[in-house]
Amino acid sequence: MKRKKWIDVSKGIGIVMIVIGHCWPIHDSSIVRSLIYAVHVPLFFVISGYLFREREPMKLVKKNIHSLIVPYLFTSSFLIGTSYLSNHVYIPHMYSMGPTKRVILAAFYGIGDNTTLLLTDYAIPFIGSIWFLLAMLIGNQMFNLTINMSKKIKWMLYILPTILSILGFLISKWIVLPFSINAALISQLFYFFGYYLKNQKNDLDRKTIALLGVIVWTISGFSGIFYLTSGVSSYPVISKLGKYSIVGLCFHLIDLNAFTIGNELLEKYGIYVLIAYRLMFVFVAIYIVSRIKFLKRIFNIN
Repeated sequence: MKRKKWIDVSKGIGIVMIVIGHCWPIHDSSIVRSLIYAVHVPLFFVISGYLFREREPMKLVKKNIHSLIVPYLFTSSFLIGTSYLSNHVYIPHMYSMGPTKRVILAAFYGIGDNTTLLLTDYAIPFIGSIWFLLAMLIGNQMFNLTINMSKKIKWMLYILPTILSILGFLISKWIVLPFSINAALISQLFYFFGYYLKNQKNDLDRKTIALLGVIVWTISGFSGIFYLTSGVSSYPVISKLGKYSIVGLCFHLIDLNAFTIGNELLEKYGIYVLIAYRLMFVFVAIYIVSRIKFLKRIFNIN
């Protein structure tokens, strides 16, 4: 099947936003950061919904293991290794995420923010941005089930994603489930939005939905209430970045959590130099991976 250029462009924009968004301090409340966080990850779920095709559950799992779980294991193993080395040997510019056992726990639990086990004070560390890969694995299965059920009961396509998303928000008030299940639940409305947009035959309806997405994105950026958006560009570099978006995501996390160069640049030269460095790291990583057969197999690149 021929790749759709605008899909790669959209993914590329999403990855650029993720990298830039991570350059701001974690508690920064600027409107630019809010707008970025309102769109960068939801955009990938919307695209997934747009491209979604129903499959047999086990065939979908097999496909996702190669495209999502293998990159997750590669990246988390790399971070466990660099943390172990940093804990035992001084290596310039190398960073440790913490005690090796804690990093292994973070990789196993697979979430994007620190939490504690329900009814205990036992802290569970976060693994970082690759939580998205686990959320998409589970989110794909959930939406696949929705599509299957809607064949027998049509209104399930509209009701089930809404129920699952609300459930995800409610659960998050009490506990952060392993494997980013909370995010997978919440993502179902984004899947539905993309899927519904694809199936609108009338161009006017599509434009209306797209306009609604932009309005909701703007509101969410100012209020933090909701997350939704869409965007298109024609730049070939962004398109290339989108094609290798999972590579970019994984190596961006390695840059964040395995090395100290970014923090050093921020202290000496400021946010804009840091943004340039973070983006350059991702582009160089993609260039290298695209030319090494072993790494191309890990990231399922043809």
